[in-house]
This record gives sequence, C-alpha cells and structure tokens, in this order.
Amino acid sequence: MTTKDGQIQSLKDLGFTATEANVYLFLLHEPNVSGYRISQALGSPPSQIYKAVESLEQKGAVVTDDGKTKQCRAVEIQTLIKQMQSRFTQQAENAKNQLKDIDHSPADDRIYQLKNVDQAYARAKTMIEQAQRVIMVDMFPGPASKMADAITAAAKRGVKVCARLYQPIEMDADLMFEPEQSELILDKTDGQHLSLAVDCKELLSVLFGQDADSKSGITSCIKNGIWSKNSYLCSVQHNSIASEVYFLTVRQHIEHGDDNQALRELLERLEQFDTVHWR
Repeated sequence: MTTKDGQIQSLKDLGFTATEANVYLFLLHEPNVSGYRISQALGSPPSQIYKAVESLEQKGAVVTDDGKTKQCRAVEIQTLIKQMQSRFTQQAENAKNQLKDIDHSPADDRIYQLKNVDQAYARAKTMIEQAQRVIMVDMFPGPASKMADAITAAAKRGVKVCARLYQPIEMDADLMFEPEQSELILDKTDGQHLSLAVDCKELLSVLFGQDADSKSGITSCIKNGIWSKNSYLCSVQHNSIASEVYFLTVRQHIEHGDDNQALRELLERLEQFDTVHWR
C-alpha cells in the first residue's frame, strides 16, 4: 500500500468517501482553490466534486470563503480530529442515553467468537468493571497494559483479583504470580494471550496476533477469541487459572525453602479464590 493509499484508507476509516478523501488530501497540499480547479486536478466531474466539498463542509473538514467563486481550504488534520472526537463522544453519550432502557443481557449460554480487537478489549473492560466478587486473569504484557487500570479499580472497590502475569506491571491484586519461565513462554507463543473469568459467570479468552516486534505487545488482530456466559465453562475457566496459579505458587515457595507455617499461610491466601469457599 502506497503512502497515499494509506492516507485515503485512514480517511475512509473516519467516514469519508473515496472522493471526499481525495478532495481533502488535495486541499491539504493546495489550499484556496475553487471546486472547478479540484475537478480538473482530480479528473472528476465538477458535480461530483461540488457534492464532496459540500459534504466535507458538513463534516467540518473543509471551509469555503464567501466570494463569488468559492475558494476551498482544508481544515488542518489536528483540528479535524479534535472535532470528530468531540462529536463522537457526544453522539456516543446520546446513543447510550437513548438505548439504556433496552440495553440488557438475557440469559444465554452460547459461545461467541470475537473477531475485532477493539471489541475484545472493550468486552474485557466491561466484564472487569461489572465484576462483583472475583476476577481471575491470565494475560501477556500487551493485554496487561490495557487491563491494569480497570483491574486496579476493581480491586480498590473490594473485588478479589488473582492475576497471572509475564512481566512486572503496576497493578493492584490480591495475588499476582509471574512464572519463572515467563520469557520462554512469551517467546514460544505466537501472539498475545488474554484469559479472563469473572464471578464464575462470564469468560473471555483471546489470542491476539501482534506486530513483527514480538516484544512490543502491540495487538493488531485476533487469531482466536471467544466470549461466553455459559456457567459451566466459566467455572472451568476460573478453576483452570486458579489451579495453575496455586500449583506454581506453592512450588515456588517450596523451592525457595519456606517452612510449613509459611506454606499454611499461603494456602489460606489461595483459598479465597477457591469456588468451594466463596460460591
């Protein structure tokens, strides 16, 4: 993809048509020109260009003077993005208010595939924000950087958090465990993993694809992803994370020479995540 193709695609992602994107890019390089001049330069019918300019004015991307022959000028990209962000925030808030009375989640034990990265992260954050009792999470550095603040907020309001991490990160949790072979696990896994179970009522498990730099943690696609409120599978997910963390934590403490009293205290800490004790 050429630089211009990428620029046009980025504008189309913002809601521009292909014609509007070409007109806007042209005006960024050659401001204060008429619609007819744009038409000549782009080789498009004048009527099509005039319609695009009018639409771009409505979007706040182009301004025109009040002269006899209207001269067009593109709004600088920084200003345009701020306008669009503000407008989207207002529209999103309005939609939330208009739809809140029908925003419900009926009982459903199906398993749904997740295909969109932003959707997966938004779903995970919603799960964490709605958690009432316990969060079990196993996450690689990329997802951890995006989830840490939400998990800390949940811990501060009293939700029990058990987290298996693979790099140190600033985050509140009742139990945070980092495997001794974290680097090996990260190197051998082709992607960035996020596994989340909340209150034994909801689960999410995603393997994100990542950019070429495996250390960056930047997730760019989803290789495999599921979300479900199936109570049985949620319990399995919860216990799967808990069991592995329990085993590895206890083994580390034994290998480090902890005495029986220290091990008993450790087991008492671990029991708070045992579904037998809290359900």
